[in-house]
Amino acid sequence: MKNQKLSLRYKAILLIILFGVLLGFVSIGISAVVINRLINNNYRRRAENISSTLAVTINTDQVEALRNNVLKIYESCDEKVLSSEWGSDAFNAYIAKFSSIEQTPEYQELLTFIRSEQDVNDVNCLYLWWLDQKQEVFLYLIDGSYDDQVPVGVIDPLFDVNRYLLDNPDTKMTPYITNTEEYGWLVTAAMPIHSQKDGSLLAYATVDLSMNAIKAEVRRYLFLLLGSFIVLTVILIIIYSRVMDGMLIKPIKLLSDTATRYYRNKDLTGIHHAFSELKIKTGDEIEELSESLKQMEFDMNNNIMNLLHVTNELNTTKDQVQQINKLAYKDGLTGVKNRLAYDQKMEELSQKAKNGYRSFGMAVIDLNDLKHINDTYGHERGNLSILAIAKKICNTFAHSPVYRIGGDEFVVILENTDFQNRDKLIQQFEASMK
Repeated sequence: MKNQKLSLRYKAILLIILFGVLLGFVSIGISAVVINRLINNNYRRRAENISSTLAVTINTDQVEALRNNVLKIYESCDEKVLSSEWGSDAFNAYIAKFSSIEQTPEYQELLTFIRSEQDVNDVNCLYLWWLDQKQEVFLYLIDGSYDDQVPVGVIDPLFDVNRYLLDNPDTKMTPYITNTEEYGWLVTAAMPIHSQKDGSLLAYATVDLSMNAIKAEVRRYLFLLLGSFIVLTVILIIIYSRVMDGMLIKPIKLLSDTATRYYRNKDLTGIHHAFSELKIKTGDEIEELSESLKQMEFDMNNNIMNLLHVTNELNTTKDQVQQINKLAYKDGLTGVKNRLAYDQKMEELSQKAKNGYRSFGMAVIDLNDLKHINDTYGHERGNLSILAIAKKICNTFAHSPVYRIGGDEFVVILENTDFQNRDKLIQQFEASMK
């Protein structure tokens, strides 16, 4: 399967998307951590302040009277039913024993006071409870909730987060946050209420602050932030792609197309003119690359021109050498092969003869009375005589090499059909000489 290649544009867009997603998740994650930490700390402080205010402003005599009345019934119960059995017959029978408490004056006055504090602080749940260190439970004394009010006498087990109160009951309860299916997000804080008479611990003033609304607002904010990042990423992709087109994609595409023309289109001499026509003005490394390619093309063209010049000179020199070589093996007067060529041919035939080659012969011909002709008629007439006999030899032995090995001596190497027809050729030559 052929590999699918992504263009630089799509790679850049994917990079922007990846960067935007990464930046979005990191930003949202950091924002969520920071916002939640600020909110949690703020709600802890607020819960601690409300419980502290309730602890110092409440009527401790009324609290002490209420606690004593509740403890009398609590301690008289043989079976103490925990809130985990809420709704059972045993639980209902147990809670019914505390119904008279709600009719006492101290309960009514404390309920009115606690609810006024709830209204002032805009909270839904202020309540008082007492710690049973032996049983490791806490006992509800009064709950100011308007909805889902916890009855007097309800017993809850001590949470692990609050077990330090068993050893230090006079200390404040460090605010803590819970998230349950029933109540959602709650921050709970409690302050001890001490008797103004003897300073003894009477109960704990406790507040449950619901954080559901603020948590929902935080989620909405984070979703808005995520949407903003998505929109911003899209805008960045559009802007970045357009900027890239002008500053990166188009110049690189131009360089790529020019490189394709460079190796496809060239004249017969190998000279290129592709990059010299480029006009890229980006003011960056791409422009530097374009100028470098122009210089490369210019230098290569110069090198090609120099190579062509050198090649032409070499070809001329080669032709001259070949001509010189021909002249070196050619007799200057007659144009037939000279003594040097004859010696080379004889060496070749000697090698063949050593290997059993016998199908060749030699015809030796000389011009009689050359000295007499030279002395009588001059050397020019002698040269004409040599030329005449050389012509007759070449005409007769047209298929065999002719060598002039001396002033008036010629040798014909007879091979192939000339060797086979040697007698006939010799007769023709002698006839032509008459």
